[in-house]
This record gives sequence, structure tokens and C-alpha cells, in this order.
Amino acid sequence: NGSGLPGNSEQIFEPFFTTKSVKQGLGLGLSISRQIVDALGGRLTGHNRTDGPGAEFVLTLKKRETME
Repeated sequence: NGSGLPGNSEQIFEPFFTTKSVKQGLGLGLSISRQIVDALGGRLTGHNRTDGPGAEFVLTLKKRETME
């Protein structure tokens, strides 16, 4: 229910990008999260909600095949 994402939502995944004031965070959380998801073959995206305030993040992972 926050203000949503800035104009270029891909920018939020860049290391050290933050909209917070000084000493409120380093801007690494989403960058590290996306790196982990990418390494697992998945996808992490974010966009502003259309049905109200705030943003929505979608995490997609591939189904892992089991070996028998």
C-alpha cells in the first residue's frame, strides 16, 4: 500500500538504487534477490498495481525435474 515504483521500474534492481533517505538502507535487497533468482533460472519482476496503491512483485521459478 506504499507509493509504488518509480518511473523506470527496472532501475529498482540496480545495486545501490534506493528511494529512501540516508541511513535507511543500502539499496541492495532487490539487486541481490534478483541475482539469486537468476542463478536458479527464475525471474523476478515488479510493477505498480493497477487496482490500488503500491507495487506487486512476481517471482517465477522453473519446476525442478526429479531424478528417479
